[in-house]
Amino acid sequence: MYRGSHPIGNYAKQDCSKITWADCSDLQVIKPEDDVVAIVVDMPNSSGHIRIYNTESDERIDGVGDEAKKDKVIVVWEGGLKFVCYGACRVGFIRG
Repeated sequence: MYRGSHPIGNYAKQDCSKITWADCSDLQVIKPEDDVVAIVVDMPNSSGHIRIYNTESDERIDGVGDEAKKDKVIVVWEGGLKFVCYGACRVGFIRG
């Protein structure tokens, strides 16, 4: 899973109890705001998957798919990325 260039320890003191949830539709492109430090992909409540891309080059970086269908997956986020939902996805945003 993509963790960005920052060690996960940089985010250890973030309050993860306040997650802003969004229901994303098929082929929706989302570039999280600059204060987002992580996203949570709620795979049990999603019928699709997400792919993460570099915003400028559109190079595929990573994704969350069927291998995590039973899990909520936390992806550490950094600027310059976007994600695309393929199918309906429930995604949470953790701000720092």
